[in-house]
Amino acid sequence: MEHKRNFGLGIDVFSHRVTIPIRDELGRLVGVKGRRVWDVVDEYNPKYIYLHQCAKSKILYGLYKTLPFIQEQNEIIICESEKGVMQLWDMGFKNAVGVGGHCLSDWQITLIAQTGASKVIIAYDKDILEDEVIKEGKKLSPFRQVEYTLDTNNILDEKESPMDNPIKWKELYKTRKILL
Repeated sequence: MEHKRNFGLGIDVFSHRVTIPIRDELGRLVGVKGRRVWDVVDEYNPKYIYLHQCAKSKILYGLYKTLPFIQEQNEIIICESEKGVMQLWDMGFKNAVGVGGHCLSDWQITLIAQTGASKVIIAYDKDILEDEVIKEGKKLSPFRQVEYTLDTNNILDEKESPMDNPIKWKELYKTRKILL
């Protein structure tokens, strides 16, 4: 996987997690996130934890790497997670960023606006309702064309992210909706 090298992933031997360096828009290391590698889900072992805290509301994950591609394509894809950004990178969609959830902060909206991209595509996971996606999109629609992916044909599995499967991603990207 190309993203392991490009995004500096590592392993934390103490927590047994994949480490994800969190960098600001200038590429400065501001935190480290850990992702669980085992499938057992329980309240004591969340999928993601911050191994070194940062102000996630002030970060668009990957922006320091993806900004040239965003500007070249005049389009930015908004993912929930860091994993989504890396998966899209491997598929050749190098114009994505992650928000670390599904609520855009004012700071993140400013960073999105500063990219100069005229089109914003929100590509959140299947479990986020369309009303929530529209609510977040309206924060951007006064100054950008906003589109979003929506699994209307039910091609994603229950816990599947739009980026988990390249074929499904390309279908969702092709059939995205325009926020009115």
